[in-house]
Amino acid sequence: MMKKISLLILVFSWFSILQAQVLTSVNPNMALQNQTLQVAVSGQNTYFNQGTSTAVWFSQGSSTYKFPTSITVTGPDLLIAQFGFNYGDPPGYYDVNVYDDVDGMIWLPASFFLAPGGNPPQLVSVNPDNAHQAQLLTVSISGQNTSFQQASQSVWFNQGSSLISAFSYTPVNDTILLADFFIPLNQPTGLYSTNVWNQLDGNMTLPSSFTVTPNPFYPALTMVNPDTVQGAPNADFTIHSTQTHFTTCWFFIVHMVGPGGTDYYPLHWSAVNDSTIYVFSADLSGLPQGWYNVIVKNDWDGELVLNNALYINQFAIGINPLEDNQFRCFPNPFTSQTYLTFPSSEVIQQIRCYQANGQLVLQSALNNQASPLLIGTARFTPGLYYLQVVTKDKTLLIKMLKQ
Repeated sequence: MMKKISLLILVFSWFSILQAQVLTSVNPNMALQNQTLQVAVSGQNTYFNQGTSTAVWFSQGSSTYKFPTSITVTGPDLLIAQFGFNYGDPPGYYDVNVYDDVDGMIWLPASFFLAPGGNPPQLVSVNPDNAHQAQLLTVSISGQNTSFQQASQSVWFNQGSSLISAFSYTPVNDTILLADFFIPLNQPTGLYSTNVWNQLDGNMTLPSSFTVTPNPFYPALTMVNPDTVQGAPNADFTIHSTQTHFTTCWFFIVHMVGPGGTDYYPLHWSAVNDSTIYVFSADLSGLPQGWYNVIVKNDWDGELVLNNALYINQFAIGINPLEDNQFRCFPNPFTSQTYLTFPSSEVIQQIRCYQANGQLVLQSALNNQASPLLIGTARFTPGLYYLQVVTKDKTLLIKMLKQ
């Protein structure tokens, strides 16, 4: 009895295998890149025409899929699919796959072959073929048998693993492509290959076709104006530079480093133009007195440093500003010496002279000195000075500049 049951199971299994849905052939079973053709897919024990939806596609590995532009089901065991192959489709063997909701998923492994096509697309030239670091430029890339207008592109230069990607592009026609590049300041110099990829043409490379040269116009900070500010809650100053890109860059940071490694980041600043930054309403009241390095960093120019560029003065002189021209220094600016002129009715009791950093450099008590009064500035180094004038009823301040 058991032998009869086993025999029945075996026969039923063979019958099931014989009735299983399979794909039997693909005709034609090969094509060339850049070719469009109709492919007939035949099955056995299939029900292509009974399902509510039937799909067919070619696959190569787990990441390459090719889908038809149209499918016509002509019977339970035959369907016609139209495929359009391009140069972006990898050559080699493909599995043929069919799915419908009656047969499920069935496939015929390695049953279709895609061969390389003739007259493949290629890059021909790049113009201009060079740029220097920190340069913005538009490059014209010419191709042959290409389809630039018919597909979206990826465009880049590479030197090994070092890449420069185009941030925008415009196809002029199928064989000319304009691409916009920015060459970073720290980009390695030397020869680069030009690369264009799209779905129709695939990946095209023109080896050693573009050269990055050193930047002949190296960016630098030149001055801070004024170079001395009072350590007040609302200080303003301007940073000047050359060959910089303050308005062109995507981001930049203003930073100051002072005595004892003190770090300060101003909260309010704006780029006036590519070479000028205006820092305003900077709260410098809590910072140590002394010279500060000014640092500007952005994605185009890199990190720029101007050492000892700004002096923050926390020294309080404690005087009132001069509101008229009765007290003045002449000549001012001066090269060797200057004189203080004042009304004959005024009695000067004391004068003090301070450097811009608040350091006292001259102090003299006076008694009935007549105008004009010679100020002992012969040994002063060139720079900005403040002359404090003390009379019997007021204290005044005069700004002096030695050249």
